[in-house]
Amino acid sequence: MDMRSALRDGQGVLSTEVSIFDGADGEAIVHLPLKGRAFRVDERVRRNVEELAAGLRAPDEIGDDVREVLHRMGILGGERTPEPRTPPLQEFTPLEATLILTESCNLGCTYCYASALPKKSPPMSEEIARAAVDLVLQNASKTEQNLALFRYIGGGEPTVEWNLLKAITEYIGTTSRELGVRYQIRLITNGTLLTPDRVAWIKENIQFVTLSFDILPELQAQRAYANGRSTHGKLLDVVRELADNGVAFHLRTTVSARGASRLAEMVAFIHEHTAAKSIRFEPMAEIGRSLEQGMAKPLQQEFVDSFKEAYELGRELGIEITCKMFQNTLRRSSRFCNAEFSVTPEGIVSGCHRYSREEHDGYDLFRIGRYDGQRFQFDIDRVNALRSIDVHSFAECTSCMARWNCAGGCLSARVGRNGEISQKGPLCDLTRDLLVFSIEQQVEDANVERRG
Repeated sequence: MDMRSALRDGQGVLSTEVSIFDGADGEAIVHLPLKGRAFRVDERVRRNVEELAAGLRAPDEIGDDVREVLHRMGILGGERTPEPRTPPLQEFTPLEATLILTESCNLGCTYCYASALPKKSPPMSEEIARAAVDLVLQNASKTEQNLALFRYIGGGEPTVEWNLLKAITEYIGTTSRELGVRYQIRLITNGTLLTPDRVAWIKENIQFVTLSFDILPELQAQRAYANGRSTHGKLLDVVRELADNGVAFHLRTTVSARGASRLAEMVAFIHEHTAAKSIRFEPMAEIGRSLEQGMAKPLQQEFVDSFKEAYELGRELGIEITCKMFQNTLRRSSRFCNAEFSVTPEGIVSGCHRYSREEHDGYDLFRIGRYDGQRFQFDIDRVNALRSIDVHSFAECTSCMARWNCAGGCLSARVGRNGEISQKGPLCDLTRDLLVFSIEQQVEDANVERRG
């Protein structure tokens, strides 16, 4: 029996939560989500774990050899691993700033979550940007890790405001050195405004680039310039420029129903035409302009099957293939993400960068603060109300094997057109299947390492 749900241990016998499922080869795999471990087991061990969890056996009623194996695996013995919780905050002290430099964009992407337009809107002021930088650097200076994180992103395209981006980056560097704080900056960009000179500057000043690119010409047509002209050739040039300059980057491909079956084809295209070594595939969210254009997210099973094929091809070609759901084995949390310190051009603070304007459905839910002309003021009640919507809020998560890895999924995917929150996540089946696949890869890689 393939048990794709967490074993509910009502007897308190097991020391940690356990899920058991059949691997692709038919062998049973035990996964300990709260410990980040997974093991292949024989049918005898599997049966004993299931019977212990169901209260049908006590530990002293199973064989000594099996009991020793379960102790070694961390299933028996020791204190029980506590379940993650999302505690309320007394103070909001972000260590990362997401800076929405502008709401303007030079593209007209058919699925843009922000429905961005080329119409020029006022950019973020340097005053607001510097205040955000100061806050995060000061907070980081009080931590043991001593690391501040910054993201340049758009409710539009951040490189539209290139001079502002450069000025903020210089300020981050100067101020961080004065405070003795380490920092990392990530740029999320459509790439169309990057030139060889700008790429050379990025190499020296930005630690990582996420380049939005739908790879195949007919799919990149969804990411055309605002006047409808193709961006495909430009993006190929930019990918090559980034690789040639040694910039750390990955491609971020948004997958709609149109492209769901073609992920391996995309991997082969990148291998043939560029030296890019990492592609992140993410299912399209039905939000913003996609609703107006009638675009559909991919069918979950089709995406899973296509992702697996792309992953295997990527391993052969030396290209890392990933997505948020595939990375879930690394997460052990009750919430998909913490409330973001996402700053709009007007100085409003949103708990999610996807909700940067008042016309965005769900804007009120995510609005948690503002810049008052001197400093950022946070509404701690709003922060905690947002953070309290976690895996414990959704009944369907209770018995799901992925609940601590998925952590309820991205909240923005559950917010409806009128701001209501859906109990049913839109990608639950996809998330579970990719979690199982990633666990299998983890187990196989560990076995290969041991054999080596």
